[in-house]
Amino acid sequence: MSTPVPGTFGKTDKLDADGLGLLLHNGTLPSVWIPPGELRDERELPRTRMAFSKIRTALKNRMHATLAKYCLSLDTDSDIFTAKWRPQLLALLDRLPPETRRCMEQELELLELVQGQIGRLEARILERVRVTRTIQLIQSVPGPAEILSIVIDRELGSIDRFSCPKHFCGYAGMAPKVKGSGGKFHYGHMIKQSNNYLKWAFIEAANVVVRQRHHPNWQKKYVVQLYERTRQRKGHRSSSLTGRRCRRHDCTLPRRSDLLGVEEGRALPGAELQATGKGALNHPVQAGADPSLTWFL
Repeated sequence: MSTPVPGTFGKTDKLDADGLGLLLHNGTLPSVWIPPGELRDERELPRTRMAFSKIRTALKNRMHATLAKYCLSLDTDSDIFTAKWRPQLLALLDRLPPETRRCMEQELELLELVQGQIGRLEARILERVRVTRTIQLIQSVPGPAEILSIVIDRELGSIDRFSCPKHFCGYAGMAPKVKGSGGKFHYGHMIKQSNNYLKWAFIEAANVVVRQRHHPNWQKKYVVQLYERTRQRKGHRSSSLTGRRCRRHDCTLPRRSDLLGVEEGRALPGAELQATGKGALNHPVQAGADPSLTWFL
């Protein structure tokens, strides 16, 4: 191996090893957190369930498209592939052409097999993963249930490996893309360079909250009542029943102050608003429609 000429750029294995050794000696070598072997093994359970869930969703979408092709549907907003709607679904299949009906029956049979495998995986996940204090804390917020809380806990590993909430948000893919030039910044979609499993879990948890808000009896949900009692113990006003109305849907939406906290990056109740601009106040104010109010995060 030839020695590079002094003053010129060279990249060899020897130079790379010297550079890494120097960084390691100075304590500036970036390190990567490697999860323990047991944790890596347990991650395969929820990850495999997620893969099977994608297959289940693909089958359902294909059968919905086949029914829509012949203008057939059930008058319900719930899942038509549950046992409750099985007689009505089979009646719709009888109205299809022979070969199309045969394909739908095979797809329905495959859907039942996939659903059975998902059920076995969920039972094994609940049996294998021990409920820890971290999982209980994750379940204390609206959204994550048993399976989602386990996914978040297994993919997270240890919260101590993140130096600040911003790093955790970037790892989870919850931070938007930022493009800035000349003092102007544009925020785009959520970043893709992240832990996709953890990102999926947070998105699903948010969808659960949205579905609960659209449910006619969402105020009677246990998690909603628990969340409301927690807010009252902390001295906040009751807001889950007095949120703003959604114009598009006839439902009550939570205020942003119900979901965000004053500490950056934490999903805690009780975010405060601070007036800015002309006539600004020196104390936090309540949420409102005044455009001069900005969130203090």
